[in-house]
Amino acid sequence: MLFLGNVFLLIVGDNDTTRNSISGGALALNEFPDQFVKLKANHALISNLLAEMVRWQTQLIHMRRTALQDFN
Repeated sequence: MLFLGNVFLLIVGDNDTTRNSISGGALALNEFPDQFVKLKANHALISNLLAEMVRWQTQLIHMRRTALQDFN
């Protein structure tokens, strides 16, 4: 049963992160049309695009952080 739970978690998690990365990347290309023009002109940039989509759009829907120390 534990194995099946882990498999289910991986399937659901992968679906969620992929969906968020693709939709966030599409939105970013829409907000920055000059970058989309560069991508259409040079298809070699697609490999970099995938890594940048994951970096630009977090896969997490919500993540809370609490500062443990004041930084001024």
